[in-house]
Amino acid sequence: MDAYLARFEVHAQATERPKTQWGSHLYTLSQGKALQACINFSKKDLEEYDKVKEVLMKRYNLTDDGYREKFHKAKPERNQPFHEFVEDIRRYLMRWVELSNTKKTFEGLIDLFIRDKILTFCNPQLVAFLHERKPKDVPTAVKLCQHYITAHPEKTICCKD
Repeated sequence: MDAYLARFEVHAQATERPKTQWGSHLYTLSQGKALQACINFSKKDLEEYDKVKEVLMKRYNLTDDGYREKFHKAKPERNQPFHEFVEDIRRYLMRWVELSNTKKTFEGLIDLFIRDKILTFCNPQLVAFLHERKPKDVPTAVKLCQHYITAHPEKTICCKD
């Protein structure tokens, strides 16, 4: 879906279609899960392409969390050339960085990776708490964890003790 939307946008721009028509045009081309995601949109909703795109990206798990998961779970496919696999994980990482609004600096990446590490060792309730609040940096994540620990002293912060 990510590649499809990129191609769709290039085509829509090349044909000089007004952006207010992109959503309805995309809707007419949709099938399966994409059509189900858009079926209840009003004509007015379809005029806002960015909203249509956001709904489709969420439906296909093409979010910062979705790309984080793809990056961590990536494995080469059988007989896949290794350079293609490396490009896949590079693309997953770049989309994760982009969709999480991480600064494209060394410090920004360090912050992203530390926030990611926090999510890997915290108990599921704390992970859900953090996901709901979407901390944008490590200091915010630390404050949120501290609030959670204060509110739930009976719970351990880690999945594994």
